[in-house]
Amino acid sequence: MGATMLAATTGAFNAPLQAQGIGQRQDEIIVTASLQGTRTAPTPEAARKELERVPGATGLVEDEGFADIFAQSIGDVLELTPGVFADTSAQRESRISIRGSGLNSSFERRGLTVLRDGVPISRASGATEFQEVDPLTIRYMEVFKGANGLRFGAASLGGAVNIVSPTGRTARAPIALRAEGGSFDTFRGNASLSGKSGD
Repeated sequence: MGATMLAATTGAFNAPLQAQGIGQRQDEIIVTASLQGTRTAPTPEAARKELERVPGATGLVEDEGFADIFAQSIGDVLELTPGVFADTSAQRESRISIRGSGLNSSFERRGLTVLRDGVPISRASGATEFQEVDPLTIRYMEVFKGANGLRFGAASLGGAVNIVSPTGRTARAPIALRAEGGSFDTFRGNASLSGKSGD
């Protein structure tokens, strides 16, 4: 009995709605918007707003903060970030720790997951070769401190760092040339060409 009444009630409400839609033309709606950033990564401003919504400690490091320094690794980039300990050994090996994770390890520091455009570049054990990342290939970095890094896996107890690369849409200049020099015959050159085709 209850099922019969429900079916009858539903049919009674649907009949007037269907009658109104027959023969009437709906107004056309056109939605346009300009694409900011890329289809896969937001702009630094949008990423910062998203990180502000995360409960707990997070941070964002843009490339303009380290573009004018001689940064050889992401350790040089992250050393001024609150809550992050970054050090470089005499062999130019980077040691990075968020909230004390992996500080007592002298080899293969664990507890910190590093991602490149959302894809983990850390080993399954949680160890990462930080010196393999060239700072000149970074648009910005998202830093997730402490338990916020667990969204990227159980090996992220100390935190996580997501490195976002520049693309043809987000690169600062279509053509970039860079030369750096210093003592002990130090020299580094870099050239990049970026652009987009189509939409």
